[in-house]
Amino acid sequence: MTFEIGSTLRDERRRRGLGLDDVQSATRIRAHFLDAIEREDFDALPAGSYRRSFVRGYADFLGLDGDVYAGEYEQRVAPPEPEPEAVRVRARPRLRVSPVLALAATGIALALALGGWLLARSGGSPSSAPPPATGVAGAATTERSHHRTPPPQPAALVVTAARGTCWLLVKSGSSTGATVVERTLQRGDRLRLGLGRPLWIRIGAPWNVDATIAGQSVELPAHTGNVVATPSGVRPAA
Repeated sequence: MTFEIGSTLRDERRRRGLGLDDVQSATRIRAHFLDAIEREDFDALPAGSYRRSFVRGYADFLGLDGDVYAGEYEQRVAPPEPEPEAVRVRARPRLRVSPVLALAATGIALALALGGWLLARSGGSPSSAPPPATGVAGAATTERSHHRTPPPQPAALVVTAARGTCWLLVKSGSSTGATVVERTLQRGDRLRLGLGRPLWIRIGAPWNVDATIAGQSVELPAHTGNVVATPSGVRPAA
């Protein structure tokens, strides 16, 4: 079981003895939207920024860290932004010239050519003229593709109850920070926690769990205790 935003919010709501109608009255988020969040059916929510706002508002109401939950939704669930479409550069349209102006331009060109010929015959040096233009009229249509490099995903701590149950209390930043999650992992459960900010964690039975950061195993204390998790690893809490 991975870290589920919805089940964590549902468990906390039930622990407080609240119904969906109670949350709706306090947050102004409709009960069927709250139910969709608990089921992680985010497609049932209004599109756009509403989904992130609803997740944050629900978590804040329950006394959890709404920014952490919204960030977790953004990292794991929110669809990636579409790549920008290729930009087509069109050839400039040809300038339309009226027959009168075209005839006048032709006459001027002939007069200049005749003057140069006469000057050459008289021994003068004709002025240098630009070489005739060559090539195919009209510019070819080109395309440019703009590729957006996706931002790097923040590291995550994954805690797995591999050998038995373990109670966890996770807070943002320090022991006095907002509660991110408090739950008991049953054997086989897995909790995923984004490390966009340091996490203070109280581990009830560390001998029952395994932990990794960015896929690399990290060492947990041998006895019940407190640790701080960051993208660089896990260390005992001061």
